[in-house]
Amino acid sequence: MFMTMRAIFVLVFAAVPAYAQDHLLPRFNQAVVGTGTVVFTPGALDRPDKVNISDINDTEATVSWRDLSSGEQSFGVYVRENIPGPGGSWRSGGGRAGSQPAGETGEVMSHRVTGLRSGRTYCFVVAPTLGASVALSGNDQVCAAMTGDRETLEPPVPPTLALLIPSTNKIRVQSIDRSDNEAGFAFERRGPGSNWQRLKTLIYAGSGDQSSSMNLLEFVDHHPLMDRSNCYRVGAYNADHMRHSSVECMVTYPRTVNDLEVTQRRFDSLTVGWTDSAQNEDGYRLSWCLADEEGHQIDDTCVEGGPVGPFDGTGTADATGLMPSTDYAINLYVFNAAGELPTMRIVGRTRPAPPGQGPGADLPNLAFFGSITITPVFPDPGEAFEVSWITCNYGETATGAGWTDSLRLSERFGNHEEIHMIDAEALGSGECAARSFQHSGLPEGDYVWDIIIDADNEINELTPLDNSNSYGFII
Repeated sequence: MFMTMRAIFVLVFAAVPAYAQDHLLPRFNQAVVGTGTVVFTPGALDRPDKVNISDINDTEATVSWRDLSSGEQSFGVYVRENIPGPGGSWRSGGGRAGSQPAGETGEVMSHRVTGLRSGRTYCFVVAPTLGASVALSGNDQVCAAMTGDRETLEPPVPPTLALLIPSTNKIRVQSIDRSDNEAGFAFERRGPGSNWQRLKTLIYAGSGDQSSSMNLLEFVDHHPLMDRSNCYRVGAYNADHMRHSSVECMVTYPRTVNDLEVTQRRFDSLTVGWTDSAQNEDGYRLSWCLADEEGHQIDDTCVEGGPVGPFDGTGTADATGLMPSTDYAINLYVFNAAGELPTMRIVGRTRPAPPGQGPGADLPNLAFFGSITITPVFPDPGEAFEVSWITCNYGETATGAGWTDSLRLSERFGNHEEIHMIDAEALGSGECAARSFQHSGLPEGDYVWDIIIDADNEINELTPLDNSNSYGFII
C-alpha cells in the first residue's frame, strides 16, 4: 500500500482484544476518513433502524435501513472487510462506500455497494450525517459473505524497518511500505525471552493511491521496556498472508539524575554522589571545568573523566587533578547503548592545600608582604614621590631568575593613565625584598596604583597567590 499517513485510517466497530483497543479502535470524537477529518458525535442524530444486507452476489450487495432521524442531511454507508488473520481478528480497510440523500422519517432507504471481492465477508454501517457530524455506534454493523469462490491473494512485500529513534521514555519506530496489496500493517514488540506483542495496527481504508512507492510508516512506543532491550518488527498483511520486516532492537536512553551533589572536598579533588534511578544505564561519566565567578564553566579548561558504574542505589565519582581553593563546574553524563545524555551540572570548590602540599608546593610563590606605600603620603601637585612595596617568596624553592612587576597608574575621574614595567631580582625561599619606583609628580587628582608582582607569571605559573594589590591616593 503506497499512500500518505493522512490517508491511513480506522473504521472498526466490533470488539477487539483488550491490548489493541487504545491503538486500533477510533475514538468517537475524531477519526480520519480519506484526507479529511470527521467528528463522530453519537447521539447528535438518531441512528437508522433495521439495517439489512440483501441481493448479494460476487462483488455487490444492497444495504437497506429505516430512517429514524429528522435532522440529517444524508446517510453514509461504510464498509470494511472482516479479515481473520494471524494473532487475532484483523480490521481491514473500511471506508465510505457511498451516500444517500435524506429521506422522510420512517422511510426505508437503500444503497447498492459495488467493487467487493468474491468469497469475502464484509461488514456495513449506516450513519446519518449533518455537516461534519456523523452518528456512528460500535454496535450498529451488519456483516455478510459475498458469493463465489474465494480468491487467494499474493503475499504482501515485507516492509523495511527503517529506523529506531530512542529518547528517555519512548522509542519512535519508522518503517517503509514496499507492498501494493496489503490490507494493513502491524507494529509489534517483544522483550528478552517474551513473545511478540502487537502494539498498533495501521489499516488501509480503501482510499488513496496504492501505486506510489516508499511510504513512511511511523509508530511511537510511549511505554517501552525501560530496563530491558526492546525489539520491534513491522508486518504487512492481507486476508491470506502476513509478512514481517527484519527485527531491530534498542533500549531507551537511561533516566537522568536530579540530585547530584558534592559529597567530599579535598585540595586536589572533589567527590560527587547521586541517586542511581537509571535502571538501564551502562555507566556514568564526569567532566570538570574551571568555573568563573558566576558559576559558569570555562569551556577551554574542561577535562573528561573515564566511565564509572553502573551502580545499584547510589552513584559516586571523583574529579581529580584539581587546583586548591578553586571553583569547578562538574558535569555528570549517563550512557547506554542508545547513547549518552547530560544529567546535571553543579559547582564545587576545592579546599586550600595544607602547607607543603598541592600543585606547586615545591615551587617559588611570590606575594605581597604588607601594603603599597607612598612617600610622602600626601604629595603636592607636581611633587616627586616614591611608590614602594615588599615582595616575598613564600615557596619551597628559590625563584632562580628575575621577573617583571607591572605598575599601572590610573585617574579615577580623568583620562590620565601610565604603565611601568619594573625588573626584579631572584629571591630565595623565605626571602623578602623591598621594591620601589620614583615618580616625577602628578597634577591634582584622584589616582590609583595597581601593582602586579610577576606580571607575566613566569615565576607564579602554578601559584598566583596574592600577587596583585592596589593603592588609592589624592593629590
